[in-house]
Order: sequence, then structure tokens, then C-alpha cells
Amino acid sequence: MVIELGERIELAGCRTEPLGSYLKGLGVLRLVGEQLDSAARGSWVDDAFALHVGVDAEGLVDFFLDQYCPTPLVTPWNGGSGFYPKDQQAGIGAIEDSTSDRLRPYRHAIAKSRELVGEAGWGDLDKEEQVQLCRARLPDAVIPWIDATVVLTDDSREFPFLLGTGGNVGRLEFSNNFMQRVGDALCLGEGRVVPTRDVSRGWLEQALMDHGAPKLVPAAVGQFDPGGAGGANSGPLGDAGSLINPWDYVLMFEGSVLFASGAARRFGADARGKAAMPFMVDTSAVGYGSSAEAESSKGELWAPIWRSPATAREVERLIGEGRSEWRGRQARSGLDFVRAAANLGIDRGIDGFVRHAFVERHGQNMLAVPVAQISVRDRVVPQVPVLRQLDGWVGRVRSARNLPAGPAAALRRLDQAQFEVASSPKPNPRALQGVLQALAELEQSVSRSGALRSDRVGWPVRGLSGESWLPALDDESPEFRIAAAFASQRDPIGKPPSATDLEGSRPALLLRPVRLAAHGRTLDWSSGPPRVPGLGRLSCTDLLSEFLIRRAIDVIGRHRADPGEQVGVTTAFQLRTPAPVECAVGLLDGSTDDARVGRLVESLLLLDFSSAGTVDLLQSSGNARLAVIPPAYTVLAPFFHGRQPIRIAQHDIHLRADASWPTLLAAGRVARVIEQAIQRLRIARADPVARSVEAVAAGIDGRRLAASLCIPISAFGARALLSRAAAIPTELSEPSEPSEPSEPNVEPISNEE
Repeated sequence: MVIELGERIELAGCRTEPLGSYLKGLGVLRLVGEQLDSAARGSWVDDAFALHVGVDAEGLVDFFLDQYCPTPLVTPWNGGSGFYPKDQQAGIGAIEDSTSDRLRPYRHAIAKSRELVGEAGWGDLDKEEQVQLCRARLPDAVIPWIDATVVLTDDSREFPFLLGTGGNVGRLEFSNNFMQRVGDALCLGEGRVVPTRDVSRGWLEQALMDHGAPKLVPAAVGQFDPGGAGGANSGPLGDAGSLINPWDYVLMFEGSVLFASGAARRFGADARGKAAMPFMVDTSAVGYGSSAEAESSKGELWAPIWRSPATAREVERLIGEGRSEWRGRQARSGLDFVRAAANLGIDRGIDGFVRHAFVERHGQNMLAVPVAQISVRDRVVPQVPVLRQLDGWVGRVRSARNLPAGPAAALRRLDQAQFEVASSPKPNPRALQGVLQALAELEQSVSRSGALRSDRVGWPVRGLSGESWLPALDDESPEFRIAAAFASQRDPIGKPPSATDLEGSRPALLLRPVRLAAHGRTLDWSSGPPRVPGLGRLSCTDLLSEFLIRRAIDVIGRHRADPGEQVGVTTAFQLRTPAPVECAVGLLDGSTDDARVGRLVESLLLLDFSSAGTVDLLQSSGNARLAVIPPAYTVLAPFFHGRQPIRIAQHDIHLRADASWPTLLAAGRVARVIEQAIQRLRIARADPVARSVEAVAAGIDGRRLAASLCIPISAFGARALLSRAAAIPTELSEPSEPSEPSEPNVEPISNEE
């Protein structure tokens, strides 16, 4: 079926921001659809409202001037609403004194309101009881306005912050001001200066089409237009008053009524004590430059933008029943909302949102500040779904009472990092790396808080799937591959776990202030500092070299309990996701960014690598840099590879490092280690290519070399290095097992965990 859209009128005066201008566009569509053309449709095009209706622009202006019937906005429960002796009476009096048929519903609502206020005992009722009476006895035309201003529940009432606290913000009472502006727009009133029809037309043409520059009216606009609200330092000469176009004000509040239907239906347990209106959420003070941690805020409105023309009824249904879901529930915060928008958690038909933060600015004025425009994704971006795994742990920290300043600041940085990921226009692995880094900083901050550790609110981060996170984090940089390969190392945990399992089965247990629980499945805080201190403080090369020393000491302890037949120790972990050789060499020769490697190591240690599904990620696409590998690394890397034996040309070569080598390298005694390694190559009947120990060790930083030897490499890489380091005699005995494939680019990982 083909739908006739009618003539398209560009309403340049109705823009997506500020909020008052957005609501004005909704008000035009609602009134035209209800009172002029039920088939009228509207949409947002290039940040302005486009109306498809059966009249031209002049006919639209004439409709509002001559036929528009104002919605009766009355709030008799508010002081200043016009129903009490000390209230401003100009607006309400002008409507009551009018004889126009289009104001008959308004006069009727005012009369019924006066009856209620005049009844005995009205003043003794609390606001909740007064609102209940108004909803029961005022005309039906008033109900949408009541539902937009106050949400009644079984035992209380809540105020959707879009319309303040029940239709007022501070001393500014909305309905009374609305009646005054209706009087200006419709040229009502006696005994005062009444605008002429030509003046009203000028206001209307500016409000709708942004034509002309008529003289404005000195009156308060409230929270809906921060630029026009006036106040301290708001003018070129200091303080300035608020000036408004009466039609702007009238149409703005007519649009706000569309937010009525959702309030009563959506309120429930999930709302957590506030009106659960669609697209209204708790504040997340991140994602915009003017945010401040301690700034007073009421919440956020995410105003939906749609590009396909829709009727007023369709828009009302969208606002009343719109879906914004994160993790299967209604979005509760700005952070939830941006993640929902990036993860197919938004109703189809919505193309984006304008995010408005209701914050205290210009003294104590609450203002709806437009802070961002967010596009809705039409597909899931891999960086967003993994953020679900953070919510449980982060939520417990967020809910802690009297959260210390350090964790609070780290939590805000984490929120900011997540917001950047979700609002990025395309997949952004670096941004997701920033999330994990912020999470590591938050865990470190929590670990230093005795209060958070003792009440079990902030136990260590756990349960983040390496299989899920690694593909989304991978930026294909050597720094990432180095850190991921290092963090992925682990030894299988026995059944039941041994003391060794619980102390050093993975790098995280040595570098983070954590330990394995007795059952070996979850993490808990350790009683003291990490066994290898310095994570986040030492340079990555110093940290990794100290790690290798600690690992060698641990392995010596194991061998004393269960001595092996071969001389030396195997510092490598049994399970790991290897990195390309050229990446490990980059750490040695300084071509990688040490600071990034350090941050990534700290971050990736939070992940659980027990799944075998991560194995394919870090493989080299080739070994183009093998020709420039320093001889010292070529000689030593096969000893630290850990897979025994290394098979070359159908021969098995058994190599193990000496337990003292990590300490000697950290002390700068590289030549001593190279000399011993060459001797062990000869013992293994592999003839070393290098003849000068001094030449091999020349110019090598021992700590960097030790750090590079912490990075696991594949069996293919180890064979390639050993083939360069030594010549294998043909008279070696034949191996007992068949030869391996010539191109094993993937090193298997056991599922023993």
C-alpha cells in the first residue's frame, strides 16, 4: 500500500537541540495530527523537523493562529499555579474571560480545578492525595498532562524530571506560565497590552520556520533552553534576563505531553524508585567534555530521532513503549543507554538520540544541557557485547557505601572508557583496551581499600572470558600480541589442586595481589603484596625480568620435590597462546612501545584464558624479521621455549635453561649466560654457529633479553631459531616418533583446565 505523505514543510525552527526546540517539533506533530490532519507525518532531517501534511506552510500557520485548541495544562496541587490568591492571575484570567470555542476545554478544566481547590480540607491533603483527586475528577483532556508531571504508584508518587517536581522547577510554575504564553500567542486579555495578530504571526513564523526576528517577551523559559535561560554572566555585559517567543513556549509544552503515556505503564520494580519513563535514565557523568564528577544532576533524557516519517500516534506509541534494553532489562543509566544503542537494544525505526543531561548550572538553575548525539547501530559491534561481563563486579563496587575517593575516580574513568567504546562510529579495539586498563586501575584501587576488601563488595575481578575478549581487543599490533601471549600462559590445575597450583599456575597469581581459592576455581585477595611487585609501576622490561626470576625459583622448588632426569629447569608454562617471534624480538630491540606493553600486560592479566578457543589469534602471518633477530635471542630462546624436545630434521634436541640464567641476565651478565648456553648446545650434540661469545652478547640489555624470553613462541618459531643457532649433525639417532608437520602455525593448547 502506498501512503500519500502530503506536502513536506521544512520546520527550520524545530531542531533536535536544545530540548525545548525538540519538544516543539513533537508538539507541532501532535497538534496537527490530532486537530488538523490525522494522516500527517513527521521526521527529523538534517537535525530539523520535516512535516508531511495536507496544507502548505501558510496553511499551517493559519491553523495555529485560527484553529489550534490548547491542551488544558493545570496543576492545582502547586502553589503558583494560578488557583491561589497570591498567584499570578494574568494568564488564567485571560482564558477564563475569553469566549472563544477553542478555549472551552481549558475553561472547563480551570473551573473544575477551582472546585477542587475550594473544597473543605483541600489544603490539608498532601500532594499525592491532591494529584489523585485531580486525576479522578478533572476532565479527560487533562490526564495526559497529569501523567507527564506526576507518576502515582501504590504507595507514593514520583516526578519525571522532564517536568521538574510535579510541573514546576523551583519557583517557576509551568502551567501558569503556559497559560500566560497562550494568552500572548492567541492575543487574549483585557486591561493589558494585547499582541496583535500580525505580531503573533511573526512569532509563529519564527517558531516554525525560523523566519524573521520579532521582538521577544521577557519571561522565564526554565530548564529547556540553556542558551536563553539568562542568569549570571549570560550576556555580553554580565547578567541577562530570559527572553522567549510565546509560540516556542506553547508548542514546547504541547510536545512534552507526549511523554505522558509511558510513565504510568513503565513504572515498576526495575525503576528503582524513580519514574521509569522510556528514554529517561540516571545520570552517567561521562561522555561529554563539560561533565563534572560532583555536579548535581537529576538524570538524562535520550530524545529519540527518527528519519522515516511517522504519525503522531506512532510517535506517541514509540515514546510510551519504546525499548532501550541492556542485558535484557530497561536501560537505567546513560552508560546503559549508549551500550544499548550500540548493541541492537533499541527499537527499529530509531536512528539516533540526542542526549540531554539535567544538571545544575548558572548558580542553582537546573538546565537540560544537550551533550551528545548518538547514532543507533544496525549491527552488533564486537567491542560492545563483552562489556556485559563487567557489570556484575563493577555494580558491586558502585553500590558500596561511602566509596573512597580513589575507587570512585577510577570507576568514573572506567565509565568514560566504556562510553567511548559504545559511542565510537566503528569498531575500536584501542578503545576497548582502554576499558580493560581502566578496570585494572579500579581493581588496584579496590585492593588498597581495607573497607572494600573486608565487606566482600570488591573481590578481585574474575570471570572475564579471554576467548570473548581477545578477538575484540586485537588491534594486530606487536604490543598487543606480546601482552596477550604473556598473559595467556598457565599451568594445568590438578584435582585436587596442590599448593603449587594455588601459588603460581598463571602470571596473574604472581603479579596481581590475588590468590586462588582452595578449590582452585575463583580468585580471592592475597594476604600480602604480589609475589612479584611492581605491576603498573615498573617498566614492562623490569617487571617481566623480575617475573622470570620468580618463575625460575618456583620451578626449582617443584624439581626438588619431583626431580627430573635432565639438567636445568623449564620456566615456560605448559599452556599458552604463543606470539610471533618477531614480536618478542621487538621487545628486545626496543622497537615496541614499552609503556603500551606494560599497560596491556596489566589489563590482559584480568582475563581468564582457560578456554582453548583463543589459540588461533596471535599466530604470525610470516617470519619476515627472522633475518634481523639478535644472535643472543637466537641462542637462548630455544632453551626457554619449554616444549621438549625440539625436533629438527627428524632429530630431537633436548634443551633446558639453567635456573641461574634469569638472575644473571637481570644483572647484565649476558656473556656468562651465552657461554653456558653454547656449552649446553654442544652437550646436546648441536654444533653452535656462533664462535665468539663476546660478539653474541655485545650491545644486549640483559633485562630486556630476560623480558623477551618471557614471551612464549610457537614450536615452529623455536625450531627456526635453533636451526639458525646450531648445526644438527646427521649422525644423531633417529627419533622415536614420526616427524611433525613442516608448517605448524598453531601450537595446540590442552584442555586440562
